[in-house]
Amino acid sequence: MLTQIAAGTIVIVVSLFIHGMGIALAVDGLNRFFSQLSHRQPPLRRLQIVFGGIMLILLLNTICVYIWAAAFEALGVVGDWETAVYFSLVCYTTLGFGDILGAPEWRLLSGFAATNGMIAFGISTAFLIELMRRVHFVER
Repeated sequence: MLTQIAAGTIVIVVSLFIHGMGIALAVDGLNRFFSQLSHRQPPLRRLQIVFGGIMLILLLNTICVYIWAAAFEALGVVGDWETAVYFSLVCYTTLGFGDILGAPEWRLLSGFAATNGMIAFGISTAFLIELMRRVHFVER
């Protein structure tokens, strides 16, 4: 059990570090971008900014899913890469189909992946809300 906890903790830390760094870099870039604006952007430009933020969130969460998939495959939780990605995605999104179960000696990892996903989606939501606020209410 301690091995599962240690492995899960390491993967969560790596995953959230990458996710957090991506968000931090995006926030820094957006702060510089918005500080240079002196007026509202046209609707198409606002759409482009929001779409870029959404694509960033999708990219960061996809990277996290692949990190979990790599861990699942490396630890022998599932049999092959495709199954590892599928199992990772189902766990990370807390969908929990249950059609594929990991190896019993590693079953705690699915809960760690779900916890990681909930935290990452919370961070992602906060980022998108702030992005929408900034895009639609640029201070003059």
